Formats: sequence, structure tokens, C-alpha cells
Amino acid sequence: YLYPPNDRERSNPELNQSKVRLPSNPGDLRDRLTLVMVNEAARVLENGIVETPDDVDFGMIMGTGWAPFRGGPLKFADTLGIGTIVSRLKSLAVRLSLHFEPCQFLQAMSDKGQRFYPESGPEPKTSS
Repeated sequence: YLYPPNDRERSNPELNQSKVRLPSNPGDLRDRLTLVMVNEAARVLENGIVETPDDVDFGMIMGTGWAPFRGGPLKFADTLGIGTIVSRLKSLAVRLSLHFEPCQFLQAMSDKGQRFYPESGPEPKTSS
């Protein structure tokens, strides 16, 4: 909207001229919204702002309302796969904007096949 002095608000005619590229499919929209947060969450670890993935995930759940059942962005990244995250971010960077480029920390984790959290397997059996 435009708010001219001493006049009523009106629609901004330039809005329809916007060069914003809307996602062509729901998957792109989901990735654009979530993967950028995963990338920034990894960057927080990379820069030593927090010490553990738990700290990042707890902060995102409590601070931004990230879905608790997903466990936070870094737990979500492990669930989806770091390689998948990096691949999708690279695709977004090429197609849309360089700000989707995965951080070096995520790229290195993908290259080494690492995870943020240890894989949980079945509980060990104890002998009676």
C-alpha cells in the first residue's frame, strides 16, 4: 500500500511489476522456507556461537516455533540426510539466489557422510 500525506491509502501499482519469482511447486516453497533455516543453524555451530546441535535445536523450537516433533532444524537435517540438504540448497542457489548456497560446515559434513546426532539404533540386549 501507499500512504500519501492527507489522502487515503491505496494499492501500490508497482507491486504487480515485481520481479519476485514465486516457487513453481510446493516442494520448492518448503525448501526455501526450511532449508535456509537449516543452513543458518549449521552456520551457528560452524561459528562457535553455540556448542552443540541440541542448543541450536532447542533455541529454534522455543524461539521460532520450529515443530517440536521434528526435533529442530539439525535433527530434521539428519532425518532428511545432510547430503540431500546440501543438494537441495545447491539447486536453490543455482536457480534462485546465492544466499541458498550451503555453508562450508554442511558441505564438509555431507562430503564425510557425517550427522549432527549419533544414529539411534535398537537398545542393546542384556543377558539375565
